[in-house]
Amino acid sequence: MIRYYLYQWQAKGDLQGLWFARAACDEILNLEALSKHMHSHNCPYSEGTILGVLRDAVMCTKELLLEGKKVKFDNLALFSVGIKGTGVVNQADYSVQKNIEGLRLLARATGNLSTSRLFIDSQLKEVKYYGEGTIIDDTPTDDTDNSGSSSGGGSSSGGSSDSGSDTDGGGYYE
Repeated sequence: MIRYYLYQWQAKGDLQGLWFARAACDEILNLEALSKHMHSHNCPYSEGTILGVLRDAVMCTKELLLEGKKVKFDNLALFSVGIKGTGVVNQADYSVQKNIEGLRLLARATGNLSTSRLFIDSQLKEVKYYGEGTIIDDTPTDDTDNSGSSSGGGSSSGGSSDSGSDTDGGGYYE
């Protein structure tokens, strides 16, 4: 279930005053929680083994990205590095120091995970957002709630939300 809250666009321009939905998240799972979740799916490997493999995958992905390579996790994402900067009229005037502002980590869905597939497979439910880290889900949990919007036709039977959230980034909202 993807929960969302409504917010009003405040910036000047054509969108000012319009209301939009924003995905709400009240928990970020770290690698330890992910390995625990994966182990709960009757995986023959221990949580520790899974955690070690995931940590190595993260470390090696960063290493390869810094070498200018792309890393593809099949049916998840293609990771790459993008450059944030400004342009110049004449190529000869381009300078790394003046025109490159930074790098970005890019992730593009691949295979069975795509933006359109997420929409088809998801269900949406409105929640109330009361500030940083506070999401109140006061809608009924039975099927009598008709106020939430539902996208697509599929139903998602996502995994449990295991404990072990990353408290450093709790309350992250996109």
